[in-house]
Amino acid sequence: MRFMTAVVLLVLLVLVAGCSSKKDDGPPPWSPTPLPSMATAPAATQSSPSQDELFAEAERVFRRAVEILDRFEGQGDFSGFPTEMNEVAMGEYLENARAAYEFSAEKQWVGKPDEHPIIKSEPAPALAVHGSVIALHVCTDSRQAPLYDQQGNVASPGRILESRFYFSYDTDKLLKISVEQYREVESCALLD
Repeated sequence: MRFMTAVVLLVLLVLVAGCSSKKDDGPPPWSPTPLPSMATAPAATQSSPSQDELFAEAERVFRRAVEILDRFEGQGDFSGFPTEMNEVAMGEYLENARAAYEFSAEKQWVGKPDEHPIIKSEPAPALAVHGSVIALHVCTDSRQAPLYDQQGNVASPGRILESRFYFSYDTDKLLKISVEQYREVESCALLD
């Protein structure tokens, strides 16, 4: 399975959302900035499924999203936004994925098949936003996997991103990625 997708999506989301200059007084704030209704709070505990099962499902959903998005981000298939994203994404995250697709299609930026970012994740049980039931903490190092324009020039250099992926149940009762917060960092503990 290729893991280029998460990095490309994160990079494109940064480009679509706009970047601010980096300060030397610690890591930058999370982007998008949580709204008051999305304040960090302890995750709700559920008796069924177990927390371990819920984290395993969140990891499966995350990896499936990476696989689906790889079609356009890693392989350059801009024939249409993958409808399968509706199976693993909803709300703000799905909207941002569509914006990333449109941006990618316009720019025609893709990764190279033999260049892959390093992506590591772990459960984040103490994090939640309004409506989420579970979260993953994800670190991505794409420095060895930049995006290239159609002439083969580096269009977007790789970077280290730290992300929080929040998962919620949709009306179809499926666990989906609903919100992502991210920031560019100098290092990420999961990658060490």
